[in-house]
Amino acid sequence: MLELWVIFIFLLVFSSQVQVSNSQNLTCNSNDLKALESFLVGLDSGTFYDWGSSNSTSTNSNCCYWLGITCNSSASFGFLIDAIDSGRVVKLDLSRKRLTCKLNETNFTGLDQLRTLNLSNNFLRGSLPPSLFQMLNLQVIGLSKNDFSGSIPMSINLPFLEIFDISDNSFERSVLVGSCINSTRIRIIDFSLNYFYGRIPSGFGNSNSLEHLRLGPNFPPETYRRIFS
Repeated sequence: MLELWVIFIFLLVFSSQVQVSNSQNLTCNSNDLKALESFLVGLDSGTFYDWGSSNSTSTNSNCCYWLGITCNSSASFGFLIDAIDSGRVVKLDLSRKRLTCKLNETNFTGLDQLRTLNLSNNFLRGSLPPSLFQMLNLQVIGLSKNDFSGSIPMSINLPFLEIFDISDNSFERSVLVGSCINSTRIRIIDFSLNYFYGRIPSGFGNSNSLEHLRLGPNFPPETYRRIFS
């Protein structure tokens, strides 16, 4: 019996060492790499130099090693089809990088395992692409302190979303109930410091996990200019 336990512990330790070794040598999934390269190309020129390129060393050309990128082993998601255990991007954190650009539909296409998106404290502008709100695995959206505008799409399919922070931007129109639809795990919603207006929709009350709801101050643009000009 003792010998069986020794063998079991040996196999457990060996398995964990193999997993650690694999996680340290992940190769960026090709779809994730294309999506990140598309995002990089879309940035205004001269605003970001911290990611590698195909002409750089092998480490710099592997997006799992890039600044602000976190990868998990594809095997951890049950993807065992590929002979090589590629790394899937689960976190994109480029806050405070002075990024300037407009986001478009292709920026995040392919990042289907992304859990955390943090682009706060930059100079990003324009409306948010509808595809962002169809990324089924997203848990955190942090887009605060940019210059985004327009409205939030009515069609939102983010079943695992927990944190939704778009504060301190230039979003307009009424506060939409869509931010809670199909997001039963949401804990924090921050829509403050925008141009939202209207009544608080009753749909917010359907979010049983909601802990913090921040909606103020918000004013229509003309009211904001009249008060603060």
